[in-house]
Amino acid sequence: MVYCAAWGCSNHTGMGKILHRFPRDPTRRKQWEIRVRRKDWTPHNNSYLCSDHFEETQYETGRTDNKRKLKPFAVPTIFAFTTTRVTPRRPPRKRQVSEEPEEKSSKRVDAEHSYCNRSGTSVTQQEDSPSSDHDSDKDEEGTEENEATPDDCEASVGNELPVTAGTSNHDARVLAMEKTIQHLKQALAKERREKRKLEKEKKMQEASFVSLFNQDQLDRLGRDSTRGVKWSWETIKKGLQLRSVCGTEGYELLLAQKQPLPSMRSLRRSLQGAASESDTE
Repeated sequence: MVYCAAWGCSNHTGMGKILHRFPRDPTRRKQWEIRVRRKDWTPHNNSYLCSDHFEETQYETGRTDNKRKLKPFAVPTIFAFTTTRVTPRRPPRKRQVSEEPEEKSSKRVDAEHSYCNRSGTSVTQQEDSPSSDHDSDKDEEGTEENEATPDDCEASVGNELPVTAGTSNHDARVLAMEKTIQHLKQALAKERREKRKLEKEKKMQEASFVSLFNQDQLDRLGRDSTRGVKWSWETIKKGLQLRSVCGTEGYELLLAQKQPLPSMRSLRRSLQGAASESDTE
């Protein structure tokens, strides 16, 4: 059973605690020894400290194996002789609710809905202003002319409404679509350049093949076997020359390497056909 080496700590593996061995690096081991503060004591290879002496910030996070492993430069900081400072929490600030008189609140409401009044004066001002009976009669006669209709109120409200958020969202979507289209155009131009480059390389390779092989040899390269291939006289002549120079074994080695050449049997048939034609003549 392994015990913790810290002063005043009696934790051990039997209690289900995780114990960490002192580092083998002399520098890091010295750091742990200084933090333990044990007089006339030197740690050795079998000295341990339990997990209670390490803060959570000293452990690795995001491990897939869910193991508690210390960071490469972790140091113990929690001991019996250390005190943790707890900062007291500040009490919440009291909200000051302002209570306005009824007169002020009514004036504020009238000011907010002043757009329905064409003359621009609030209702409270009209009520507070002194007027005679004669003036009141005139006001009653002109109510039909100065009274604001619901259509006028709706028009004034519509003029003062701000631009809705849907317009800005639509503009953002349009900009995003334009950027996507521009990106796709650039990708399409790049693909076209790559296609032209590959076609040019293909033509160069075909030209080099034509200079090396005949047309029947090129057809043989596109097949798995020589069955059904009709060799031209130029190819038969080339095969006979290679056979005479390389010998039978060298020519068979070329055939084993999948070279587009007639087989030995085709060469023999061509020689027999040429001999029969010479005899008839």
